[in-house]
Amino acid sequence: MKFLQRVPTQIPFLGSVVVTVVAIVWNLAFEDAEGRFGTVGLALAYLAMLLVFESRVALNSRGAEARSDDRGTGQAIACARLVHVACALLWPVSWTHWELWVVLPGVLVISGVVLRHRAIRTLGRFYSRRVRTLEDHQAVTHGPYRFVRHPAYTGALLMHLGMTLYQLNVLSVVTFLALLAPAFVWRIRTEERLLMKITGYAEYARGRRRLLPLVW
Repeated sequence: MKFLQRVPTQIPFLGSVVVTVVAIVWNLAFEDAEGRFGTVGLALAYLAMLLVFESRVALNSRGAEARSDDRGTGQAIACARLVHVACALLWPVSWTHWELWVVLPGVLVISGVVLRHRAIRTLGRFYSRRVRTLEDHQAVTHGPYRFVRHPAYTGALLMHLGMTLYQLNVLSVVTFLALLAPAFVWRIRTEERLLMKITGYAEYARGRRRLLPLVW
């Protein structure tokens, strides 16, 4: 998908920030529906993650040119996240009465934020929104990488899954399953073709699943 490679990654990132802010304002000022304060809480957690943990890399223009080893996967994920956030947070929740189960989605979102932040910090300078390796690139095997090969992606999916389960509107479910999840799978398969060339990564990968232990 060469057209995706021409999309600056800053645009969908900034779009996600704007959509999240609009969702907060809308739910506080205009939306009169059950669960709207929960939606505001999820949006605030997601906004904090974007601004505190991801903005420096997302807005960095260095190396932003299209790379053949990236294949537009970074833009695909960024755009899919933008669409999913818009569909999840700008539509009211589909349930009408508060029940104990609605706590679970919030736990998933917070857990996803913490896991993604931890994974990004563990990668350090090896973290990038582009599929690329450095000259001295090494396989990172400590921290959350002891358990899965791509914990940062696991964290992102947990965040979006939490939004989906809390809102439970049709658009959030469809965009999660049809756009977001496939975008991450494509990214992982593309990224691992390059990572397998790093010394020690193949041995590391053989003992760990990609996203979820014992699953995939």
